[in-house]
Amino acid sequence: MDRDIAFLIAEDQDIVSLGLKISLEEFSRLKLLGLAKDGEKAVEMALSLKPDVVIMDLGLPRLDGIQATAKICHAEPAIKILVMSSREKARDIFACFGVGASGFCRKESSAGEVYTAMQEIMDGQLAIEAKVAGQILAGWQELKSSTQLVQSDGKAFAFSEMELQIVALIADGLNNSAIAAKLGQSVDTLIEHKQKLKHSLSCLGSILVAQGDAC
Repeated sequence: MDRDIAFLIAEDQDIVSLGLKISLEEFSRLKLLGLAKDGEKAVEMALSLKPDVVIMDLGLPRLDGIQATAKICHAEPAIKILVMSSREKARDIFACFGVGASGFCRKESSAGEVYTAMQEIMDGQLAIEAKVAGQILAGWQELKSSTQLVQSDGKAFAFSEMELQIVALIADGLNNSAIAAKLGQSVDTLIEHKQKLKHSLSCLGSILVAQGDAC
């Protein structure tokens, strides 16, 4: 559902942040609160301005995007973090979700894709692009064969078959309606599964961060 969203851009490259600012101006329901050029400034501005969403680059100076995300999510859990990065390694993606991010998109994303992702995470959904989903699948295959993944309760971590099916269908470029039809489910049921997937990504990322095995 469309809603007004106040947001902050955390990006150290002026040409990227200004380009993103200009491209998102076409959406009347978005309100830009400011631009942060490093991670420490992003945390400071997020905690003082309290935006709905922070669009977060990973390669920030002074404090990288993952550390900045962790600080913001710890201090203000209501603020949603949408990571936008050219770093697409699976371990980077997992780490972002492990410290509290709600979505991950690439810097090549269109303004419409970014806007849709912002709306999705404001609705409590997971927001990932097709290529990011593909990286998640490939990264998971590598991890499960090479790393011991144990949760805080001592149980082994694993994605459910439904979660992996959803990631695979996202990687194929399908939207919520098409994925729901493929799985024979309602869109509302699919969204519930995606919320569980978001939690699972967070759990996996937390394990890797705790092991020092992310990024």
